[in-house]
Amino acid sequence: MDSVTLLVNVVTLLLSTTAIGVTLLLTLRQIRLMNNSNQLPLVLDLFRECRSAEFVHSEERLWADLASGAGADQGISGLEQPIRDDVYRVCAFYQMLAYLVAFRVVDEDLVFLATHYRLLRTWEVVRP
Repeated sequence: MDSVTLLVNVVTLLLSTTAIGVTLLLTLRQIRLMNNSNQLPLVLDLFRECRSAEFVHSEERLWADLASGAGADQGISGLEQPIRDDVYRVCAFYQMLAYLVAFRVVDEDLVFLATHYRLLRTWEVVRP
């Protein structure tokens, strides 16, 4: 085999390898974009709920009523009905977000940035 043929074969091999690498990178990018586009409607629906006036009022009542530690020794079932409803509503929302993050349906950073302060404040008043 002469040197010209060898050089052509090496160049062809390098071009083929480069084409495979570029194809792989574009495929990974496309998968990431598809995943993000699937997350967007779900995230928008979930965050619409936490921005609703009713949810915000439930969360604020929860913070105000449970901050003093009232009813802590009886658990959630020992709370009065209105505050118990608030606890279930708010905590179920945050629990759903945790499930979606755990199963990698939504990005953890997105949930963390959108709910960090409120989630931590809620946890401080409802934790056992």
